[in-house]
Amino acid sequence: MRRLDPRHLFARALLPRYAAGNLPSTLRNWVRRRLSSDPVLAAAYDALRRAERAAAQGAPLSGGQLDLLESAILDAVAHEGAPQRSRVRAPLVPGVLAAAALALFAVVARPPADDDRGFGVGDLQARGAALQQHPLGIKVACVMHDAVVDSASAGARDSGAVLRCGKGGLLAFSTTNLASDTRHVFVVGIARDGSRRWYAPFGKDSASVAMPAGQADALLPTLADTSTMPADDVALFVLLSDQAFAAHDVERQLSSSERSGTPLGRLERLPVGVPLQGRIELVQTPR
Repeated sequence: MRRLDPRHLFARALLPRYAAGNLPSTLRNWVRRRLSSDPVLAAAYDALRRAERAAAQGAPLSGGQLDLLESAILDAVAHEGAPQRSRVRAPLVPGVLAAAALALFAVVARPPADDDRGFGVGDLQARGAALQQHPLGIKVACVMHDAVVDSASAGARDSGAVLRCGKGGLLAFSTTNLASDTRHVFVVGIARDGSRRWYAPFGKDSASVAMPAGQADALLPTLADTSTMPADDVALFVLLSDQAFAAHDVERQLSSSERSGTPLGRLERLPVGVPLQGRIELVQTPR
C-alpha cells in the first residue's frame, strides 16, 4: 500500500475547518493549493461537501455561512500576484493539527445547484479556461465633446490596458462574444483607497449584462457619466462568467474581504467568485 504524504494527512484533517471557513488565512491558502494539486484530497473534499449538503437537506446557506465558505475558497485568489507565498511555519503544525482533530464537525451546507449562481462554488479555474477558448471581453471608450478620445479592452485574452479620460467624460461599453453560448459581464471600478465606482449600466443594484453568442463590438445603449465621480484613478475590473450574477453578490464578497483586511485598491484580481477577470486602468487627465 502506498504511504500517504504527511502533508496530505495534515490537509485532510483540516478539511472540515477549511469548509467551515474558520482557518487562519495562511492555512486556508495552503489547503487551497493542496486541493488543486492533490486529486485524492480533492475527492475527499468533494465527498465532505456532498455529505454536508445531504445532512442539511437542501437548506440554503445563511449570509454568515456563505461568507465563511467564500473566504475559504477565494482567499488565495485575493493574494495572487503577491511577491512571496505565505508558508506554514513548522512550529505551528502540531498544535493546529491537534486542534483540527479535536474540532467539532461544522456543517456548512452547499446550496442546490440551481441556486449556485456561479459564486463560491464549482471549479473556477476550469470554467475560466473554458471561457478563454473564444474571443470574449469588453471595450471601454472615453467620449468627450462628442468624440472618442481613447479606448481600451479587457477580457479573456487581454488585460492591463490603460484608458485615459478627462473628468466629466462619458464611458461607452461594447461587448464581444464569439463563443456559441451566451456569456455574462459586469464592470466595477475600484479606487486606490478600495472604494467602489459604479458605472452605468453596471449599477450597484443591477445584474450582469448578457452577451449573446456570436456578437462583436456590440455597443451597450447606456453611457456612464463620470462628472460626479471623485477625481482619482480607478481600476476597472471586467468580470466574465458563463452564468448570470448580481452586483449585490459582488459587493457582498468585496465587503467581506475588506473586513478581513484585504486591500482592494492594490489587487490585480478581485476576490469574487467569477471564472474570469480582466482589468483596465482608468487614468484621469486634465479636461
